[in-house]
Amino acid sequence: MTRGEKANRYDALQVAFKYTKERYQDRKSESEGRYKGVDPISAYNKGMADAYGQIIDDIERWME
Repeated sequence: MTRGEKANRYDALQVAFKYTKERYQDRKSESEGRYKGVDPISAYNKGMADAYGQIIDDIERWME
């Protein structure tokens, strides 16, 4: 594999990570917007928002 091919693959991975991170940030924001109180559905949305936050942290570790 040439150096140029390696660079292209690296760039493609970085774009994929960035896109995925943005999608999870959107989902996290949606879940946070639905979190309003102490009922079970709100607790679920809070849990989802927290999970998306952890996923975003993991993705950021793979980015530059």
